[in-house]
Amino acid sequence: MFGLSWLAVSCLVSVVLACEEYTLEYIDISGKVTPLLVLVCTNNQTITYNMPASETFEEVTTYENYILGYGASRVTSHVACYVRLLSKSLDEQISYLEQHQSKPMTLKGDAQMEAIPIADVYEEFGGEVATICAYYPAYTLVKRQDALGETEMER
Repeated sequence: MFGLSWLAVSCLVSVVLACEEYTLEYIDISGKVTPLLVLVCTNNQTITYNMPASETFEEVTTYENYILGYGASRVTSHVACYVRLLSKSLDEQISYLEQHQSKPMTLKGDAQMEAIPIADVYEEFGGEVATICAYYPAYTLVKRQDALGETEMER
């Protein structure tokens, strides 16, 4: 049902905002492929990702705004929203999507991240990020830099 809603919304947004759809594929160790639906809107410099829930992956909706420089991922099973700085430009991310479309990918490594609670996501990151996070508690993702506990916001 959610997939059908995503398709309807993405088609409507594509027409209105001149957006382009991509589908990336992730493959697990059993060989099962899970699609990652991606909607790129160059006119407002945003990318929206939707990973449907599967045996391997949790349902995740991610919104990246390249004007603001932030991305937010709403993870349903965690009942949480994770906000981070973007590390690539919109053009670099589009190039990545084009290179990896229709090529099943595997997940590699485990990033050492720390989630720091955000008191007021609207005040700190604005309305668009707050809308994506909805009623989920929000956290800033911070990359651990060394054993002393110093951190730097993920880029």
